[in-house]
This record gives sequence, structure tokens and C-alpha cells, in this order.
Amino acid sequence: MTVMRVLGTAVLILAFSGHCFAKRVIIMIADGQGFNCIKAANMYKGNYTQADSFDMANVDWDVRLAMRTNSANNVLGYDPQAMWADFEWSKKHATDSSSAASAMFSGQKILNGQLNLSSQGQRLTTLFEQASKAGYATGVVTSVEISHATPAAAAAHNTSRNNFSEIANEMIYESGMDVIMGAGHPLYDNDAARAKANYDFVGGPRTWADITDSNGANGFKFIESKADFETLAAGKVSGAKYLGIAAVRETLQQKRKGSQVQDVNTATYNAHVPSLAAMSLAALNVLEQDKDGFALMIEGGAVDWANHANQKGRMIEEETAFMEAVARVARWIDKHGGWDQTLLIVSADHETGQLYGPVAGQFNEIITQGTGQVPLMNYNSTGHTNALVPLYAKGAGAKDFETAAIGIDKIRGKFVDNTSIYQIVLKLLILDDSKPKIKVASAP
Repeated sequence: MTVMRVLGTAVLILAFSGHCFAKRVIIMIADGQGFNCIKAANMYKGNYTQADSFDMANVDWDVRLAMRTNSANNVLGYDPQAMWADFEWSKKHATDSSSAASAMFSGQKILNGQLNLSSQGQRLTTLFEQASKAGYATGVVTSVEISHATPAAAAAHNTSRNNFSEIANEMIYESGMDVIMGAGHPLYDNDAARAKANYDFVGGPRTWADITDSNGANGFKFIESKADFETLAAGKVSGAKYLGIAAVRETLQQKRKGSQVQDVNTATYNAHVPSLAAMSLAALNVLEQDKDGFALMIEGGAVDWANHANQKGRMIEEETAFMEAVARVARWIDKHGGWDQTLLIVSADHETGQLYGPVAGQFNEIITQGTGQVPLMNYNSTGHTNALVPLYAKGAGAKDFETAAIGIDKIRGKFVDNTSIYQIVLKLLILDDSKPKIKVASAP
């Protein structure tokens, strides 16, 4: 079978036999995660050696590559020569999370700040929407607000990523999602304490009333306590659709009070908030009830927040929490049918913070200080960059990423475009001869 799709001005042709398909696809995104975030976390955990400095969660990956992230605002894309010739180059023309995640989930480059709308303003159909229409269960999990850019890109369309209430309402009532889990609770603050109500992230006060009434919103069973998430994570599931809003405002942990942001301090964690790993397992156990299969996006969203704030300790906390979620998801796959019909993809929407070694303003290696110690390193930006990000894949169709490579970087090696995630997942879930099909329209 050969499938041709038009992506803006470029034509991408995927040739494949139709023999490989996936019943389950899990895409895990650490927002703002660059190569050195992973390296720093591995150094802190004592997992660092020069050979595997970019190991992710001790998983035996089939593929380890790099990925470019540029949006429609940057038609020149990524230049490997310019990247390493000029330390300032990567700060220019960077994407944002909404456009980068939309490219991963809808297969087209779009303008910064928008969600699943083409450069001409036409609505794009995400791979999660297509999977839902084809009979798969779908879901999103995040460590930040459910209506924030990356989960929103899986389930919503909007001219502005900041229209949180509109985005939340589309996710809850129109997206077809079976699981939505994250932060954004209107009645708690960033320290998981009761606070003045702010309903923006959950669709407004009327939507919140619907979510929390006796019959829930649009068939969703509502949960908010750490115990409820952990019950689902343990496999005790009593419903087909779950809307879980952890009892915390913006992030599970990163935005909590405390001055020790440059050091790892898990002792001050919000105690009554579930971990990203627990939320991930909860979502998997709910979606696994659909015997046709599922597609799930899991985001470690606050890696980006810590990088924006140049918080070395909080970044390592968030990165290690994300790695733990990856490890737990991989173990779940091992115990639930294995990898023959399951694809796990781990990547980032973009790099944030231009994190390198301790000498500011130049490319230099971060330096380990031993297990349990924050490495010697330095942020060189508070914004996004155009640097490549890592991509890992394991399971059904993982090798397709190798054939999708579009270039070679002298430091990071082969790299793919972020739209390849959409193309490969769509092929595995929807277009294979042995799977249910829906009509896939040509992109504008």
C-alpha cells in the first residue's frame, strides 16, 4: 500500500506493506525537554555513563533519534550547520507548544499559538479524532492543566491556545476522548490547598457544575483525589470514561511554594496529589477496556515550566517524574500483551532554556557531581529554542521512524520531522488493511 498526503507545500509519501499494525499507541511528551534535561536527570539518578547519557527510563528502545520542531512561522526549519556554528542561532524562530504538538498530532505545520488549524485557517483532524472515529478509545494525561497547549492539541481546535475555557469545553463535550486527566482544579491552589475559585481551565462554572453533579459531564465519571487515581492505577476500574482533575491548580508539583528551586527537594512535594506515573497507569487501565485498542497521549508538562524559570532542581524533579512514568508505562505494556501490537513513542514538543554546561554562552558539556547531586550546568535562555529534541520508539512500527529520517546532525545524528509522528501512527492505527478504516481527507 502507498499513501500520499499533501502537507502544505510538501508532499510526503509513505510506502508500507500493510502487515504491521498497532492495536495501542502511547505518545509520551516531556514539554520543553532537550537532550541535556535527560542527561542531567540521569546524572542525578546515578544512571550516567558516557555511552548511555541519553538513556530514557532504562527501556531497550528499538529506535533513538532526534526530531526537528519548527512551526509554520519558520519555513526554513532546522539547519544543522547553523545550529553548531552560532550559539545564538537556536534562539531564533522557535516554535511554541501548541503549534509543535499540533504538528505531531495533525501532521501539518501550523502557526505559533494556534491549535490544529492550518495556516489558511482550516480545521485539521487529529490522529486522536481519527482513531476515535475508527473505534479506538482515546485519552490525554498531563501534569499541568488539562486545557494547556499539549493536551489541547490532542483534542481541540482554536485560534489561541490561551482560550482555556473554550478548549476545555471542546475537549469534554466534542472531542470523543474517553479519558482526560491532569491539573487545573478550580478550588485548589498550587500547594493543593483550598483557594478562591478559578474555573478557566475546566470550561467555566457551568461546566464545572456539570462535571461534579450526580451524573457527570458527557458520560465522564469525575475523580479528584489521589486515592481515586491510585485505585484506577491498581486496576480497579468501574467506568468507561473518566475525567480526573487532581486537587491542585496549575501543576502537580513544580509550582508549589519553596525557595529551593535549584535543588531537588521531594520532601516538600504536595502530598495529596497523584504522580504522573499513577495517572498514566490509571488512564491505561481505563482505555484497555476497549478491546479494539486505544491511543493515549501523556505529557510531562512542567519540565517546560521549570526550564522557563531556569529552575535546575525543579527541572530534574519533573524530568525524573516523567522518566518514572515512562518506566511504569513500559512495564505495563510488558504485562498487558507485550510490544507486538503496541507502539510507545517518547519525545518533546521543543527544547526550552538552552541548557548546556557551566560555562555560559557556549556549547559545553554538563558535568556530573555524583548521584543525588545537581550537575554543573547553565541555562542560556528563558525561552524556547529551535534545537533538535530526542525521540525514542519501541514496539510495532517503531522502525518506521528510521526510514522517515530527513537529515543528519553532526552531534545528534539522524533526525525526523515532528509531523512524522502523525504519519506513522495514522498508518499503524487507521490505514492498515487489517484494521478499521475511515476516510482520510487530503490536507489543504
